[in-house]
Amino acid sequence: MLVQRDAMIIHGVNTLGKMGAGIARDIKERFPEVFQDYARRCSLQKYNGELLGEVNCYKTDIGYVTNIFSQKTIGRTGVHADPEAIRLGFQRLGKYFTNRQKNFQIFMPKIGCSLGGLDWETDVKWIIEEFDREHFSDGQINICTKKYDR
Repeated sequence: MLVQRDAMIIHGVNTLGKMGAGIARDIKERFPEVFQDYARRCSLQKYNGELLGEVNCYKTDIGYVTNIFSQKTIGRTGVHADPEAIRLGFQRLGKYFTNRQKNFQIFMPKIGCSLGGLDWETDVKWIIEEFDREHFSDGQINICTKKYDR
C-alpha cells in the first residue's frame, strides 16, 4: 500500500500475535516496532480473543499505523474476521478523532475481507461509511483494493 506522509493506515489483525500474511505482513516488515508491541499485547491477554475490538495506534515516520483486533483465528479458507470486532474497533477509533485535528488521509484495505473471509458489501462497508460520515466530510478514507490470495 503506497501512502504519503501525514497518513493513517488502518488494518485488521488477529489476536494470536501473528502478522504472517496480507497487509499485516507488509506492516510487520515496514514497521517492526509496531509488530513488536502488537505481539507483546497478544502475549499478555488472558485468553485468545480478549483483545477483539481493541485498537492500537502507533506514531511512525509516515503518520500513524492503527491495528484493529478483528479476528481470533487465521487461515486461508473460511471466515476469520468478526464484523462486530471491526465495528467496535472503529467506534473506539472514532473517540480518538473527536478532539483531534483531522488533517491526514486514511488508507485501509477492505478490512476483514480477503484473508478475513468477510463480504465487503454486506459485512463491512456500512461500518466504514458510518465512521466516515461521523468523523470526516471530504473523502479522507482511501480503500486499498489490493486482493491478497486466500
